[in-house]
Amino acid sequence: MSPESETTPRSLLRMIGDQGTSSPGDVATLLRPESAEMPAELASFVGRRRELSEARSLLSRSRLLTFTGVGGVGKSRLALRLAAAVRGAYPDGVRVVNVAALSDGRALTRAVGDAFDLPEEHTCRGPTAVAEALAGARSLLVLDNCDRLTDACAELVLALLRTVADMRIVATSRSLLGVFGEHVLAVTGLSVPEPDQPVMPKTLLRYEAPALFAERRAAIQPGFRIDADNCAMVAVLCRRLDGNPLQIELAARRPVPTIEQLVQRSGDRFEFLATQRTLVEPRHRSLRALISSSFELCSPRAQEFWARLSVFPRDFDLAAAEEVCSGGRVDRAEVLDLVTELVNGSILLRHDYDGQPRFRLPSAMREYGRERLAARGDERVFLRRHRDWCLSLARRAEAEWPTHRQLEWFARLHSEHLNLRAAIDFSLATRDEAGAGAELAAALGSYWIASGRLGEGRRCLDRALTLLPTPAAPRAKALRAATVLALLQGDISAGLPLLAEYRTAAHDLGDRSEIAHAAQCSGLASICQADFEQAHRCLTQALAEHRALGDLHGVLAALVLLATAAALAGDGDRARTLGAECVATSQALGEAWYRSYAQWAIGDALWQRGEARQATELVQDSVRLHRHFNDWLGVGLCLGLLAHTAVDGGEGERAAQLLGACRAASRKVTCGRASAYRFSHGRGLRCAGQARDLIGSSAFTVAFSRGTELSHSQVLALVLGAAERKPKKVHPATENACDTILTPREHEVARLIAKGMSNKQIATTLVISQRTVGSHVEHILCKLGFTSRSQVASWLARSGEG
Repeated sequence: MSPESETTPRSLLRMIGDQGTSSPGDVATLLRPESAEMPAELASFVGRRRELSEARSLLSRSRLLTFTGVGGVGKSRLALRLAAAVRGAYPDGVRVVNVAALSDGRALTRAVGDAFDLPEEHTCRGPTAVAEALAGARSLLVLDNCDRLTDACAELVLALLRTVADMRIVATSRSLLGVFGEHVLAVTGLSVPEPDQPVMPKTLLRYEAPALFAERRAAIQPGFRIDADNCAMVAVLCRRLDGNPLQIELAARRPVPTIEQLVQRSGDRFEFLATQRTLVEPRHRSLRALISSSFELCSPRAQEFWARLSVFPRDFDLAAAEEVCSGGRVDRAEVLDLVTELVNGSILLRHDYDGQPRFRLPSAMREYGRERLAARGDERVFLRRHRDWCLSLARRAEAEWPTHRQLEWFARLHSEHLNLRAAIDFSLATRDEAGAGAELAAALGSYWIASGRLGEGRRCLDRALTLLPTPAAPRAKALRAATVLALLQGDISAGLPLLAEYRTAAHDLGDRSEIAHAAQCSGLASICQADFEQAHRCLTQALAEHRALGDLHGVLAALVLLATAAALAGDGDRARTLGAECVATSQALGEAWYRSYAQWAIGDALWQRGEARQATELVQDSVRLHRHFNDWLGVGLCLGLLAHTAVDGGEGERAAQLLGACRAASRKVTCGRASAYRFSHGRGLRCAGQARDLIGSSAFTVAFSRGTELSHSQVLALVLGAAERKPKKVHPATENACDTILTPREHEVARLIAKGMSNKQIATTLVISQRTVGSHVEHILCKLGFTSRSQVASWLARSGEG
């Protein structure tokens, strides 16, 4: 047969069409798998096992699957890899159409017709005619890069789904097609290690982004591999690039000799991540071109909103976006719709935190938005609005810290940590804003301690103090917080000059509250210097003034410090009395943090009286309360005391391990400075000596070293593992306050828990949301120091309510 007379699928279709005898079924029978045109992969495919598995599952249940995500995240590669993996399930083959190269809906229809070898008389009559011509086809159609023609793609896809019963469609787009029955798989960046996670070469390559970088880098730098010298920088680079495959590819291929230089140059990512290769699709030649194409697809108001959102350094919720980014050209009522538009357009990424949706701009999108905001002349305006929102948040958290909302506020501040840090940085960048920055850093005083970030808090406060004049009220508050953090870190040489200046500022201002807090700081300084009688005098004065002013923060802190000073001075009776008062007050207010410290002080007094078992139980309860925070200072105190009780029980190895964990906790608190527990240094040395006598120096060294390497969860397991298998006992020092632990609503929830009800059943019974029930349950467990619902039932039974 000559080439001219060879019968092709296209010629057969035309012959049948010309004869007027074809039916949709007849046309479909001429389609063959070998006519599919799957583009070959030019480079290896790295990672995405989870996404591929999920995509195959979705495609088996849905006829339309859309991959969404930011530009360069790898939607096309993933769609093509999926098509290659499932092509055997489609007898009539797989067809791929690159929509990015098409100008309008007509061109799209022609391209799909050409992919299936349809005659022009079908393609020129629009989507319906194409769908009718393919009615019997059992094939998979991949529509790649639908971004600029989403409406036309949606119209064509709808026609195909209605008419071609055995066709499945995979689309890639930065936004949804919006067709009924569409299933969506959001493609995010490749996996990267968390910022605070230690990395080693072998473990780093288990993450997809570093693995991709290593492979692509080796292609232009033979012999390159991730090793101990460069693994940390590779992790930083991959995080900075959000794990985005395109950005990683462009960075890896830059002819820069070291990874450190790559990280440094990635600061100007729009110029750095670019290529002049003409064979690369234009929108992929530079990061700026890629993001600009996304920006142009947004409505004018969404563009404005995108620029404003760039003041958030990372995550934010809807309420924050409304508060910070509305006004002027963006009405507050529009914010939800604009967030939805940006999420649907893969500009904003959404995730859930504690059951609530949060959003973030990928770093490249954020930097692009900041450029736009600066070009509009609005950057400083919205940075200030962001700072004011953070300041309002910190003020409310500080006011409600000694209440039942304490855990809720801690979780909220923890989720907003990067926002708070950015707001402080902005404020301290210029002297004009320093007062607000100092107030913000000072208002976070309790949070700095409870989150284990004393060093960060001090750095912020030190910067603020260099900018603030004296004797302004913001400076006094900053001095107070800086003094407390320095003393708690054991940095007496820095803390005492701060304290002296703070006392002078408080008296110069004539502020009774600040004068009371200055006396309290003096008491803390005396404890750190082991002058417990002077501490008692200062703290008694502070407590009386706090009570007169109705300062709950001050009252609880003074009681804790008084109980601590009494315990360390060997006055057990006074320590137990003051500690029990603090516990009762804390339980009545529904807070847990101060209570945890008070229980440690009571436990210390009990241990000194020879009641090691009771002390152990009470301090374990204290650790249970501490674990809701990240307070290494408080946990370290508990570890030190538990080491003493372990020695008393003849458990030398356990004591050594606890002492090692206590040393590690101290180092986390002090950031390398002197011991945070210097006031009990002598007792610690005696405990270590007793443990060595029990197990020998060699075994002690091994166990101590093992203790220093324990993670937070491992420390908790070491302290609580055995105790969690026993019902909780309430010590007489705290049990008389139990009647005031729970609010009336929490009592109601507790009774329903005791009946064996789930959160959903409780929500239905009380006509409240499941989220509210979950919050009540968390507060109940925290207040009672429990870890399971069964313990709540037992507690009610003991109190006569079960």
